[in-house]
Amino acid sequence: MLVGILGVVSLMSGCSSSAEENDSGALKVAFVSPVVDSEAAETYAQTLTQRDASITGVECTSITMGSSEKDPTGYMAATVQLTGLIASQEIDVIFFDIESAAADARNDTFYALSDLFTEEELAKMDGKTIDYAQVDEEGNEISERTAAVGLNVSTEEDLTEFMNSDEIGIYIVGNAPHVDQAKALLLSYVTE
Repeated sequence: MLVGILGVVSLMSGCSSSAEENDSGALKVAFVSPVVDSEAAETYAQTLTQRDASITGVECTSITMGSSEKDPTGYMAATVQLTGLIASQEIDVIFFDIESAAADARNDTFYALSDLFTEEELAKMDGKTIDYAQVDEEGNEISERTAAVGLNVSTEEDLTEFMNSDEIGIYIVGNAPHVDQAKALLLSYVTE
């Protein structure tokens, strides 16, 4: 089974726009949803350098999560891959299917937007931020909510198309090595 999971993980790895194995200083972006067109993700990732002058390069990963019900092994492999990339600081920003991001939001994987942005910047995000209901031990939603951890970018038709989802958010990973570039990228979606 482990060999199968590792095989699926290697197949799900997507775009990489950096020839360097070490940290090149490039913004590390991941696209994660039940189905991601990795070729289109790489094309989109290359446009991100045009969004802010501080983003001088982009390294891109795409992860197709699949379905936990239809393909539990593939889903588990994708989850392990994503967790490993986050733990090894290989991701700064995740464009995530909003529903799929819930578990990571509840596990404090992402920065709270209030930890990174000024009150003035947060005010510009009003109505577009993403938070989630917390869950009890049985997985039932409760009244307590997470902090606002993402920005809804579902109006970006290119994203929703190649990520095969109507609802996409952008999230900054809590151990992101390039936080300033990640902030600049997220803010570039606010000013549109």
